[in-house]
Amino acid sequence: MKVPTFQRHPSDYDPSVARFVDPPYGAGVLLEQPIAEILELLGSGELDSPAGSTAALCAAFAAALTAAIARQMDATVAEGAVAQADALRARLCRLAQATGVVHRRAVRLLELAEMGPVQDEESGLRNKELASALREAAEFPLQICETAADVVSLAGWVADDGPAATRADAIAAACTAEAAVSSAAALVEANLTVQAGDEHAERARAHARASQAARRSLQASDERR
Repeated sequence: MKVPTFQRHPSDYDPSVARFVDPPYGAGVLLEQPIAEILELLGSGELDSPAGSTAALCAAFAAALTAAIARQMDATVAEGAVAQADALRARLCRLAQATGVVHRRAVRLLELAEMGPVQDEESGLRNKELASALREAAEFPLQICETAADVVSLAGWVADDGPAATRADAIAAACTAEAAVSSAAALVEANLTVQAGDEHAERARAHARASQAARRSLQASDERR
């Protein structure tokens, strides 16, 4: 058995270059709270980008579950599988915190743009900053989508190659992560700067389709057993 690797974010799995992979604006207090308080914060409507953070956290839980299951695999692959799952979980936790700050920046700049006309030079700078913020606001849910898709793939591999006794748990992890992929893909397409044929939208839809197919294949093979 060989542990799958994910090439979209290779530096995430190399501690020597970990300092380069933190999403910008990554500081936040969301994950410093107990789970009950995080849910309270989400339900209060006061959290920036609640849908983005929810999708990232959903996939992070799936990655944690995958790690727990992988620990019960053959020792020759368990360590690598756990390391992959832990790296994916860590990235998703960073994204869960960072996406709210990015969203808040874009909203603030949109509000400034709606306040009225400004001097030509200032208007040009503001428009450039707004365009950059909106692109970034689309990039973060895409990163969540991609990373959650990696969790689906890893959970599927663990389901197929892990102990039969933990297969149902691994499928549950894949289903949970697949929901996060679809949710993040919807957020990408809802971004103001993303058009129907935009690369961000195409990539997000491709991840959503692939993850859905992987999840259905897992469930179908489970029914045939």
